[in-house]
Amino acid sequence: NKFKVKDLFTDQELSKSIYSFIEYLKDKKKGKFKVCTKHLLKFILKTKEIPENHQIDKIKDYVKALDNNDLAQVLLDEILQKEKFDNSSFKLFSQIVNIDSHKDIAPVLESKIKDSDILKHNPKVIKNIKEIFSNSGESEISAFYRNALDSLVKGDISKGTFVFNQELAEENYYYILLNLFMENNSKEENDLITKYLLKQSERLAKADRFEDIKILLDTIDKKRKEDASAAGVAGDLEKRVYDSIEGKVFQKGDIVELGNILDRISESSLGLDVYLKKIFDEGRVNPYALRLLLRFFPRELPYIYERLEQKRTDIDFMVKFMKGLEKVDSPISTDIFKKIFIISNNVIKIQILKSMKEQSTKDYKFFFSLLDKEEVFLRKEALAILKDEESLRVIALTKLLDIPSPLGIRNKLIIENITIVGALGLRDAESDLINLSKRRFFWNRNVRKRAKETLERWYAG
Repeated sequence: NKFKVKDLFTDQELSKSIYSFIEYLKDKKKGKFKVCTKHLLKFILKTKEIPENHQIDKIKDYVKALDNNDLAQVLLDEILQKEKFDNSSFKLFSQIVNIDSHKDIAPVLESKIKDSDILKHNPKVIKNIKEIFSNSGESEISAFYRNALDSLVKGDISKGTFVFNQELAEENYYYILLNLFMENNSKEENDLITKYLLKQSERLAKADRFEDIKILLDTIDKKRKEDASAAGVAGDLEKRVYDSIEGKVFQKGDIVELGNILDRISESSLGLDVYLKKIFDEGRVNPYALRLLLRFFPRELPYIYERLEQKRTDIDFMVKFMKGLEKVDSPISTDIFKKIFIISNNVIKIQILKSMKEQSTKDYKFFFSLLDKEEVFLRKEALAILKDEESLRVIALTKLLDIPSPLGIRNKLIIENITIVGALGLRDAESDLINLSKRRFFWNRNVRKRAKETLERWYAG
């Protein structure tokens, strides 16, 4: 009976038998061993369901004896001969192979591709390759294989002629440099390689290829950990790469990938003046730029406050700044919110309170202080924040509703607070409202009325 790929993981007896058979071939019939193992890998790649991690580990046990040439040949055979080999199959292959082996398999694969004539007469295969390549931006698929596929798609192989591809040559040169950088080099060799890698990083930064820059930085970090003698060179290259991309934080568009990279930077190469000019004069405000501004220049807050004071009437800018600062989410950002609150108009104050509500660390003392403010909207916004914590909610409601009012001198304030509590639906205040609905003397008539109306709405609901 035929078995399916999933049977390798669910049928323990079958799995054990296949593994034992492969081990037998390995010991007794080495010639057939690799042939059988390669066929098994090709069979596994047919599945459209990506196995779980522990199942991937089992597959690795089956094929661990295949060398880079064998793995490259399996991949090439599947790409060229199987129309159903797609992005999922390629993703599975990338997971099965040891992550450190990809950089060695890729050049072997590329060499085999260039020597192949099958593309000349098989447009369906070319179409399949293009579809795989168009979907290969996912992180699971190595950049090394993207380059190999790129040579197939962009190289004019199907016409049987050689076309020099400057972009592809540049890419291959870059990855050769990365591989050379990881070798045990002399100081002179490392200096030369890092010089050219820096130029490559500038090329990548210019093209906003932040994922590739991350690969470069990860490679630098790996080099520093594996080769203590190269720590200085690696550290210098890393700093210069960061210097080349720091200014990108001010550009418009989606810079999430860049922002994640810039989180690693410990000091600025641009200086405070550049940040102030870009953010306040040119309006290039985003969470990543603000995060770096506060991280690099925590002692220069007076200059930041001065620029905010100058922009306080620019509502569009201030709202954009508040929303950006909200995502920074740090104790410093909370201090800035409080400072700006003092100099802002009512529109900005509301935005500040909404942003402060989203902070992981909240200054409850500040929010409680707003319950004493004359402006109704400030009391309401403050209570909307305090109500989320039960113990604080009880204290806040008492502060708003248990107010002495001899001869009704504070009744207007009490009625406003009842309205706020009713609008927020804070039924914890029921006992307080019952007490207010029973206050004696004719001057408390409106307080009694508002308290009863609120209670009746709650009971009716």
